[in-house]
Amino acid sequence: MNARETVRSYYDALRAGDPLAPYVPDERDGDDTYVTFGVSERLVGSDRIREGLRTQTETTTDWRVTSRDLRVTERDDHAWFSDAVAMA
Repeated sequence: MNARETVRSYYDALRAGDPLAPYVPDERDGDDTYVTFGVSERLVGSDRIREGLRTQTETTTDWRVTSRDLRVTERDDHAWFSDAVAMA
């Protein structure tokens, strides 16, 4: 699966209420490398991100996720993306 397909798969999992933790990589050597930003939160580290996603999934039903401007860049062993997403 390439990076674009992974992002779209994440959106599909979100809509379906499926677990989102598989999309969060493990930290290496206790390093809080990963950060996610939400409307009202900032989660640092894989464990906090997974917990936040788990809580979000448990407390929200019937997600509507609309991707309006997905841009993905891939390099040899990494990728990044940005998007304009509407969620309700």
